[in-house]
Amino acid sequence: MKQNKRLKPAAISIPSEKINEAAEAIALAFHTENFTRTLLNLENKRVLPYMIKAFELQIKTNILSGFPVWTVIKDNKVAGVAVIKPPGRRKISLHKTAHLLYRFIKILPIFRFMRIKNIPLLKSLSRKPSFVPEKHSTLDILAVNPSFQGQGVGRILFEKLKNDSFKKNNCSGIYLLTGNESNWKIYNHMGFKTILKRKKKNFTAYHMFLENENNKGDTNGH
Repeated sequence: MKQNKRLKPAAISIPSEKINEAAEAIALAFHTENFTRTLLNLENKRVLPYMIKAFELQIKTNILSGFPVWTVIKDNKVAGVAVIKPPGRRKISLHKTAHLLYRFIKILPIFRFMRIKNIPLLKSLSRKPSFVPEKHSTLDILAVNPSFQGQGVGRILFEKLKNDSFKKNNCSGIYLLTGNESNWKIYNHMGFKTILKRKKKNFTAYHMFLENENNKGDTNGH
């Protein structure tokens, strides 16, 4: 029997052989993100390779910490990536730390392309509010490869990370930070509430939170 509709791709735990490609997808997606554009001189073409290495390091750090990294594969290509940190901290072994440190040294040249004068501004805008409920997950990255935008990839990743996070009884909700109004609208549509909006020098940072409705009894703030 013929099927007229193509199967909907699923969000899966990222395969090791796709980590570099996922890092590239994130770097390309973040090229239009206000925090990235304010921090880095993206007009210099030499920045992109270091961005890819930096995101590759972030993905591997999460994996070695035991944190989930989800991806959607379409046509054998990385269509999107989600990096989320669950509540609590996990220690990384000394051997794994040394491995990450070696990779960090490899991306040190990226500091040459940073807009150092903007770091205090970004630090003040991105400071997490003290009243975010305890035991929350943090959505570090939700990026869709520009070649696959508008195909529902972001929604697939979001549903996966939300369901996975909310299954854990100790998760009060998901916190995120974005500097783009367009992203703010998308997250608002997904159910996130704006808990704080900071604005300085024509830059707006949106701090957002999605409450775990199944865990309302444990959402005491700091």
